[in-house]
Amino acid sequence: MLFSINSLAQNKPLLDGEEYEYYASRWKPAMKDVERRLGVSDNDFKTFQNFYRLRNDSMQLEFHRKIRQGKITDKNIDGYVAFIESQEMFYYKQYEQIKKDYPSSIDEYADGSQPKPFAVCNPGCTNIDFSNGTLSGWNAYYAINNSTSSKDSLTNFAGGACGAVTGAANDPNTNFSGGNDYQVSIAKPGKDPLAPSVPRVYPGGTSGFAARLGDSTNPNQGVAILNQTFNVTAANSNLTYEYAVFLENPTGHSFYEQPFF
Repeated sequence: MLFSINSLAQNKPLLDGEEYEYYASRWKPAMKDVERRLGVSDNDFKTFQNFYRLRNDSMQLEFHRKIRQGKITDKNIDGYVAFIESQEMFYYKQYEQIKKDYPSSIDEYADGSQPKPFAVCNPGCTNIDFSNGTLSGWNAYYAINNSTSSKDSLTNFAGGACGAVTGAANDPNTNFSGGNDYQVSIAKPGKDPLAPSVPRVYPGGTSGFAARLGDSTNPNQGVAILNQTFNVTAANSNLTYEYAVFLENPTGHSFYEQPFF
């Protein structure tokens, strides 16, 4: 299953605009150089990028983060771009083998379909009701909403297996100055901060915990994704979830910029 909550705001780089754009603009030429070196068609290279979009978006997000942090400079930008290109070449070779052995797994990406975050398949339900008070067994991600009036698009996925933590998917893109901004977190019994009449944990449940997607009262945009993949058997084939959804209705936002679940 995949849940997603989103609201949109503008992000500002920490560097001066011209300096930031100078370094960030190296990404697209690097991708074109990889395509040229591979000698493949535009369509095939686009399908490859769609297939590995989560990895590519994470790598691009890391590239932009290092620019903002001042870790990419005139002295090392060429070496960093060369490293990115070598990574793309390596993964294209993997992609070619997958396309040869499992062609049907590639076909669905040829039209630019939105991939889902990867998740290891558990043998069975693991902490499915959050009863151990952590996010163990689950995978959490943050992302960016780049949807337009004609296409839904979430990009720059980052995250993975949570482990025994109570907060995950710490989103650096929200410009939140109050510390960590976890897009997924464990909720304990109590009242919701935005709707005090609503309990944070379902009263009819037995685990005593719930998971909250989204950063609640923290400002600015964010995308929260929580998923778990497991083998379905006769013993776990009936799954019921209780959930409540709270969405802001911000002014000045087009329909594709509105929060959604």
